[in-house]
This record gives sequence, C-alpha cells and structure tokens, in this order.
Amino acid sequence: MKHSRHPKGFTLVELIISVAALSLVCALVLKLFLLCLELNQRAEIKQQAVLTAANIMETIKVMESAEEFELSEFNTDPDGLVSRVRMELVEELSSQFGKFYSIKVEIISREKSVYELNGGKYFTDAE
Repeated sequence: MKHSRHPKGFTLVELIISVAALSLVCALVLKLFLLCLELNQRAEIKQQAVLTAANIMETIKVMESAEEFELSEFNTDPDGLVSRVRMELVEELSSQFGKFYSIKVEIISREKSVYELNGGKYFTDAE
C-alpha cells in the first residue's frame, strides 16, 4: 500500500468552503430575482393605474353635462390591481354659456397613491 504526497480528491475544509461560497451566490441570485419580481409588480400596478385614469378622463371628455359624473359608471380595474379611485370635479369658472371644471383623478393601490392625472372639461349649458 503506497501513499502519495498528492492525494486525489478534496478535503472536508475545501468542501465546506465551496458549499458556503455556492450558498452565498445562490442567496444573492435569489435576492436579485425577488427584487426583479417586486419591480415588475410595481410596474404592472403603475401601468394599470395609468390606463384606469386615462379611461376615466376619456369617459369624462365625452360627457355632455357635469350631472353625468358618477364614479360607479367607470370600470376602474377588472384585474383588481387598483384598489381605489379618488376623483374630484371642482367648478373653476362659470359663464353664461357654461362652466369649466378642473378634474383630478387619483389612483390608489395598497393604500398608496400610485398615479394622479389632472385635466379640465368645459360643459356648455344645454338649453
């Protein structure tokens, strides 16, 4: 039985160090993956908020009078990403021909304001 000075294989210390290094790399990759997943979810919520606000503004744009303004008419979010829509319709200017309203649409998701869209609409007096 001959013992050589250069044994083949790895020692226990080398194996422990390599497993620890591999575990560290795996943990970093997993953290990066979870961060990318969170950023993707935020982007999806933001995109849905922008589409919802634009949909509401387009609906208001075609209204004939301010009395038609009802939040219940708007299909805010079929996917459920937007939890709440806060809207304000404030009369700014009034003349003998009609009224100008400032419109603010705020999209709220997870109790945080995600997107805000401001606009205006002039409603003529229908007579």
